[in-house]
Amino acid sequence: VTREQVKESIESWLRHANDRLKLKAKKLGSQEVDQITSSCDEHE
Repeated sequence: VTREQVKESIESWLRHANDRLKLKAKKLGSQEVDQITSSCDEHE
């Protein structure tokens, strides 16, 4: 596995995780999830 493949798999996993969080946020209607996703963005 090359470094590029690892990077791509991590990025796709993060995208899926982000989508799940957003769906969850819609169901919960909570601001907590927004804080979680925004704090994740800051680490890029």
